[in-house]
This record gives sequence, structure tokens and C-alpha cells, in this order.
Amino acid sequence: MSCDLRLASVSPQIRYVDTDRAIVDVLFAVTPVEPSSPKFNPEAKIEVLLDIDGADGFHDEGRAHVRLNQGMGCVRFEIVHPQRWWPANMGEQPLYELTIGLLVDQIITDSTGVLFGLSSVRQDPFTEMSLDPTLLVNGEVCDIESIVIVDQYEDQNLLPESGGSLLVVRDHFAPDVLFEAADRAGILLIQCFPEIEETDTDEQISQAINRISPHPSLAGWYVGNHGDKSQKIADRIKKVDPTHTIFHEFPLVYAA
Repeated sequence: MSCDLRLASVSPQIRYVDTDRAIVDVLFAVTPVEPSSPKFNPEAKIEVLLDIDGADGFHDEGRAHVRLNQGMGCVRFEIVHPQRWWPANMGEQPLYELTIGLLVDQIITDSTGVLFGLSSVRQDPFTEMSLDPTLLVNGEVCDIESIVIVDQYEDQNLLPESGGSLLVVRDHFAPDVLFEAADRAGILLIQCFPEIEETDTDEQISQAINRISPHPSLAGWYVGNHGDKSQKIADRIKKVDPTHTIFHEFPLVYAA
């Protein structure tokens, strides 16, 4: 290593999941411990160690040599016979714990952990243009019984008890505490992409997306509130989170 590095962010992205297997891409960013270090090479080759633990006793680990691209790296792994995450009215909410560490001469110099769930939430393509769009969770129809709008001052409130509730977070990025509670309760959330301030950098926006995207309770992103800019915002989200659905027209957002 030319300089000491640390993990700046980690974001598991679920590329595919069914009853037999799940494919997960772990995106991570590294930065030098000393920000002004002239020895930092954002295209360097580094070694990482991955540990994955599941609630059912599943454990796997592996090493990988990764070529960085502008300080970003990606490792793909597969879980056989995965435990899938479901809304509370459809099944259980198992979570996996991922730990990633940077290896230098067989020694872990930095590590971080993140919880994630294996779920696939999509809009039924046959109902995209209807006034009553249907969500598919792991390929099965999810019955939505109520829509709850969550504004910033309500973030600390208790979640609805019903697994058939859909929370819509608007005007702000929801905090970790809300998504973590939703993950464990089996409640789906749609994150409305808030207005971007002129002072918001690409890095800040990417960090917000990466923070939220690993949560299995995230049903997708809503950009319809941006009018003519909605497609530009959608393209920006897809560069960071290519796995979640982006809703341009979602009338249920205004049902509450």
C-alpha cells in the first residue's frame, strides 16, 4: 500500500434473488486516512475480506483483490438458498450482516459492517399505467391497505403496525432509525427524492443514496415531484443505485 486507507462507505446492492440464490454486489469507497496524502492512488489494486452472517446460522467469507476506479470498488458474491425479506403481511424479515475489511499484509487495517435484507420490489409492468398500480415483492403481489405520508418532523414516530402499510417519505431523506425500524417491522417505504440544493455536491447526494439503498424496506424512489427534471434526477439515482424501481407516476403517493 502506498498510503493508509479507510472505508468511506459500503452499500450492498441486490442484483438478483429467488428461492435458490441471491447475487449481491458490494459497492464500497475508500479514502486515505490523511486526506491530503499525495500517495493515494484512486486506481490502485487492494485486497478486501468479506464476512456474511445470516439469522439462520449461514456464514460465508472470502477474499478478493479489487482494482479501484476513482476510489470505488465492487465485489460480487452469491448466497445459495437465501432467506428472503418480506413485508410483515407476507412473511418474515430476516437480515444478513455483512462485514468488509481492508487487508494489508494479512492484517485488517479498517473494517465496517452493515445489515441488509434480500428482497426484490418492483412495480407490476401490467399495471404501470393504471390508477391502481401493483407492487410485486419477490415476484408476488403485495396488498397495500393504507398509505402513510411521513414528513421530517414525524421521523421518530412509531411505525404503523400493519404489514400492509406503505410509508412515503417526502421532502427529506429519511434517517437510519426509520429505515432500520421498517426493516425489522416489515414495512415498505418509498423515498421521494427531495429538492437538491445548489450547495449539495455529487458526493453528498451519492452518500445519501448509498445510505438508504441497502435497506430491504426500500420499495423504490419517487421522482414525480421534480416535474421536467424528473428524468434527469432518475438518471442520477440509477448511476448510484441501479437496482431499485424509480417511480415517475405513482398516484398512491397522494392517497393519504
